[in-house]
Amino acid sequence: MGLLLKDKLELSTPLGSHEIQLLIGDITKLPQEEKVDMIFISAFYGDYQPAKSTLIGSLKWNLGINVKDLARNKWLDLRKNFSCWVSAALPDSVPFRHIVCLENNKKMDSLAEQLSQMFLAMMPIFNNTESSVITPLLATGNQGHSGELVLKAMVNGACHWIQAGLPLHCLKIVIFSGNPSVLSEMDKTYLKLFAQLKTKWSYKAKKAISRPYDICLSFSPADKELAKKVTSTLQRQAPDARIHSTPFDFNHDLVWQTDIFSVMKESRRIIILLTPAYLEDIECVEQFNIALCCNRLKKAEVVIPFHMKTVTSFPSYMSIVQYVECSLSEDEKSATALIESACSDVIKSLKVPTAMPDDDTDQEILETLALSRNTTYDIFLSYSHRHGKEPRELEHILRTNYPHLNIFFDVKELKAGNIWQQALYEAVSKTHCFVAFLAPGYLESAVCNEEFNLALARQYAHDSILLVPVITDSLQSVPRRLTSVPYADLGSGPENIAKFAARIAELVIERKDRVAIPNVTTFKQTLAHKRGVKFINEFYLAGNSVVKKAPQRFLDTVK
Repeated sequence: MGLLLKDKLELSTPLGSHEIQLLIGDITKLPQEEKVDMIFISAFYGDYQPAKSTLIGSLKWNLGINVKDLARNKWLDLRKNFSCWVSAALPDSVPFRHIVCLENNKKMDSLAEQLSQMFLAMMPIFNNTESSVITPLLATGNQGHSGELVLKAMVNGACHWIQAGLPLHCLKIVIFSGNPSVLSEMDKTYLKLFAQLKTKWSYKAKKAISRPYDICLSFSPADKELAKKVTSTLQRQAPDARIHSTPFDFNHDLVWQTDIFSVMKESRRIIILLTPAYLEDIECVEQFNIALCCNRLKKAEVVIPFHMKTVTSFPSYMSIVQYVECSLSEDEKSATALIESACSDVIKSLKVPTAMPDDDTDQEILETLALSRNTTYDIFLSYSHRHGKEPRELEHILRTNYPHLNIFFDVKELKAGNIWQQALYEAVSKTHCFVAFLAPGYLESAVCNEEFNLALARQYAHDSILLVPVITDSLQSVPRRLTSVPYADLGSGPENIAKFAARIAELVIERKDRVAIPNVTTFKQTLAHKRGVKFINEFYLAGNSVVKKAPQRFLDTVK
């Protein structure tokens, strides 16, 4: 047999059961029925030579996988922030779906720093989805680190991250052996060490919880003046609130930052001050990832990022939570007002009643942010960030010329910390008008498609929403599935956008006082019946798409 399971460590968390397995043998011999999402490998920066004594060599000679070729067509390139990249999908015949290659960039001298990158990278790669991983003892072999130290660090790091909320369902750690049925003395040493770690984690006593912090601040040392400003604002608004506002001490000899997690886990809210300096600091990025784990562990949205300075682009996984805009204006007075408002919302959210967990869980407190479920939006602007010029111009015109209209526009309106599916459902279900800017990026985006489908379903179920797909110059043709409702051809130029804004505002103002917005319960109850009537009278099925029998242009038909 090529690969044998020798022992396993089971962890039970509020999010479910997880396993860390120790296997001996050839990692490329993993049975197909035990297929995992990712295999982690390590390499020197840019060096993918398939030497037969390495895993990269085994992948090529045993499975026909050329890592050098995969490196030319990466699925995710995370080398800047996480020193790794992810391959495109591997053939179905291979027992791994993707390869994650950790590259030693020579900036990380310690073993702890290198292995810490492994778990840090899992956050953006997993994208909040339960995943399984197989890995050898990384950083041994040609990199020369002790196998015992690596095994201990990997198991301890995995247990800490899993208990914190990392969606790692199963981690398989493989000790290489050409004949796993016959154990060498070193194999026996590994098994003994794993058994000791298993005992430690199986019977680890719960730490007594001191009085928790109300708010924890995470910020870059370069932004300490901003942190002081936010802290003083919070203290003035809530003098009795316990606030952790001192910079975190980072221990580079540890794979898992226990002290940072302990503070965040015991904090009711975690405010992250997002700035370019924060995203460029790997220690801050690790703090962000630990905070995300607290979201999962508590089953509540405790993380509230404040966007303090303009950041041109965020790592995509950070969009799991939405931020509060505090940098819309360079005017000091306006910026202060935004910070005041953001801090006030955080203080108000602390008054939400607390739900206590079951006694047999490791979860201290379950809380839910106060969501405003009574807000009705006049206009919901749906667009792809890749094609944001026209939507931003329309939003600016609407807010300037029609300040009384309540407009939902991307991250300015999504509630801080809210997972996007829930926030979108709430917003789309309570809007008078839904404007979708159709563009190539819109059609490729899962988020944009979800927004459009929610609005389309609501139109089929109820007549109270005005659904307006907008064709922009960047879209060469309209997919058939989107022609079931009349569309507007925006053309180009600010004068066209201004005319469109005026027409949309006029229609919304006419409709909002005479049309009731269905709440979520009513929407669910009427969906099936209303859709059935619509299908019979006005629509037909084309494959998996719903198509209107006679598509018309929007501006010529809306009364």
